[in-house]
Amino acid sequence: KQWYQRRVRVAECIASPDALFILFGVYGDVRRVKILYKKTDTALVQMQDPISAQQALLSMNGVVCGDKKIYVSYSIYMEVQMPKPTDEAQDLTKDYSDSPLHRFRKPKPKPPLGPFTSTSGPLRST
Repeated sequence: KQWYQRRVRVAECIASPDALFILFGVYGDVRRVKILYKKTDTALVQMQDPISAQQALLSMNGVVCGDKKIYVSYSIYMEVQMPKPTDEAQDLTKDYSDSPLHRFRKPKPKPPLGPFTSTSGPLRST
Protein backbone atom coordinates (compact mmCIF):
# COMPACT_ATOMS: atom_id res chain seq x y z
CA LYS A 1 0.00 0.00 0.00
CA GLN A 2 1.06 3.53 -0.61
CA TRP A 3 0.41 6.08 2.13
CA TYR A 4 -0.48 9.70 1.58
CA GLN A 5 1.11 12.48 3.51
CA ARG A 6 0.66 16.21 3.91
CA ARG A 7 3.08 18.83 5.17
CA VAL A 8 1.35 21.21 7.54
CA ARG A 9 2.41 24.58 8.96
CA VAL A 10 0.71 24.61 12.35
CA ALA A 11 -0.24 27.24 14.87
CA GLU A 12 0.56 26.80 18.55
CA CYS A 13 -3.06 25.97 19.32
CA ILE A 14 -2.75 22.62 17.50
CA ALA A 15 0.98 21.91 17.80
CA SER A 16 0.64 18.38 19.21
CA PRO A 17 0.26 15.04 17.44
CA ASP A 18 -3.02 14.33 19.25
CA ALA A 19 -4.56 17.67 18.25
CA LEU A 20 -3.54 17.16 14.61
CA PHE A 21 -4.87 13.60 14.67
CA ILE A 22 -8.28 14.82 15.80
CA LEU A 23 -8.31 17.79 13.42
CA PHE A 24 -7.28 15.87 10.30
CA GLY A 25 -9.27 12.81 11.36
CA VAL A 26 -12.40 14.69 10.30
CA TYR A 27 -11.38 14.08 6.67
CA GLY A 28 -10.19 10.47 6.91
CA ASP A 29 -8.14 8.04 8.94
CA VAL A 30 -4.79 9.45 10.06
CA ARG A 31 -1.98 6.91 10.11
CA ARG A 32 0.91 8.92 11.65
CA VAL A 33 1.68 12.46 12.78
CA LYS A 34 5.13 13.95 13.27
CA ILE A 35 5.97 17.44 14.47
CA LEU A 36 9.44 18.36 13.24
CA TYR A 37 11.99 18.64 16.03
CA LYS A 38 13.91 21.67 14.74
CA LYS A 39 10.88 23.32 13.16
CA THR A 40 8.04 22.90 15.65
CA ASP A 41 5.60 24.94 13.57
CA THR A 42 5.72 22.25 10.86
CA ALA A 43 4.22 18.77 10.97
CA LEU A 44 3.80 15.77 8.71
CA VAL A 45 0.36 14.16 8.70
CA GLN A 46 0.14 10.78 7.00
CA MET A 47 -3.37 9.88 5.85
CA GLN A 48 -4.63 6.39 5.05
CA ASP A 49 -5.78 7.08 1.47
CA PRO A 50 -5.45 9.71 -1.28
CA ILE A 51 -9.07 10.88 -1.17
CA SER A 52 -8.82 11.69 2.55
CA ALA A 53 -5.49 13.44 2.01
CA GLN A 54 -6.89 15.55 -0.82
CA GLN A 55 -10.00 16.45 1.19
CA ALA A 56 -7.86 17.50 4.17
CA LEU A 57 -5.66 19.65 1.94
CA LEU A 58 -8.62 21.38 0.29
CA SER A 59 -10.47 21.92 3.57
CA MET A 60 -7.64 22.84 5.94
CA ASN A 61 -5.31 24.98 3.81
CA GLY A 62 -5.66 28.60 4.87
CA VAL A 63 -7.84 27.97 7.93
CA VAL A 64 -7.13 30.42 10.75
CA CYS A 65 -6.26 28.95 14.14
CA GLY A 66 -5.60 31.48 16.86
CA ASP A 67 -3.81 34.33 15.13
CA LYS A 68 -2.09 32.20 12.43
CA LYS A 69 -3.12 30.43 9.27
CA ILE A 70 -2.65 26.72 8.76
CA TYR A 71 -0.87 25.90 5.50
CA VAL A 72 -1.23 22.41 4.06
CA SER A 73 0.79 21.10 1.12
CA TYR A 74 2.06 17.85 -0.33
CA SER A 75 5.14 16.38 1.28
CA ILE A 76 8.17 15.04 -0.57
CA TYR A 77 8.25 12.09 1.87
CA MET A 78 6.15 8.99 1.23
CA GLU A 79 5.92 7.86 4.85
CA VAL A 80 6.38 9.32 8.32
CA GLN A 81 9.28 7.50 9.95
CA MET A 82 8.89 6.48 13.57
CA PRO A 83 11.70 7.71 15.86
CA LYS A 84 14.36 5.38 17.20
CA PRO A 85 13.97 4.42 20.88
CA THR A 86 17.02 6.56 21.69
CA ASP A 87 15.63 9.76 20.08
CA GLU A 88 14.95 12.52 22.57
CA ALA A 89 11.91 13.86 20.70
CA GLN A 90 9.84 10.64 20.68
CA ASP A 91 6.74 12.45 21.91
CA LEU A 92 6.64 14.51 18.69
CA THR A 93 5.77 11.47 16.54
CA LYS A 94 2.80 9.15 17.04
CA ASP A 95 1.42 6.17 15.17
CA TYR A 96 -2.38 6.07 15.09
CA SER A 97 -2.73 3.00 12.84
CA ASP A 98 -4.50 0.99 15.53
CA SER A 99 -6.38 3.84 17.16
CA PRO A 100 -9.99 3.11 18.12
CA LEU A 101 -10.77 6.78 17.46
CA HIS A 102 -10.76 6.48 13.65
CA ARG A 103 -14.03 7.75 12.22
CA PHE A 104 -13.88 6.09 8.82
CA ARG A 105 -12.44 2.67 9.54
CA LYS A 106 -14.94 -0.09 8.99
CA PRO A 107 -15.47 -2.15 12.13
CA LYS A 108 -14.21 -5.70 12.02
CA PRO A 109 -17.07 -8.09 11.38
CA LYS A 110 -18.15 -10.19 14.32
CA PRO A 111 -17.70 -13.92 13.88
CA PRO A 112 -20.92 -15.62 12.83
CA LEU A 113 -22.87 -17.53 15.42
CA GLY A 114 -23.15 -21.28 15.13
CA PRO A 115 -26.24 -22.83 13.58
CA PHE A 116 -27.77 -23.56 16.99
CA THR A 117 -28.85 -21.27 19.79
CA SER A 118 -29.94 -22.28 23.24
CA THR A 119 -33.30 -21.42 24.73
CA SER A 120 -34.46 -21.34 28.31
CA GLY A 121 -37.46 -23.59 27.71
CA PRO A 122 -38.83 -26.23 25.42
CA LEU A 123 -39.38 -25.32 21.79
CA ARG A 124 -43.01 -24.88 20.82
CA SER A 125 -44.59 -24.94 17.42
CA THR A 126 -47.71 -23.00 16.67
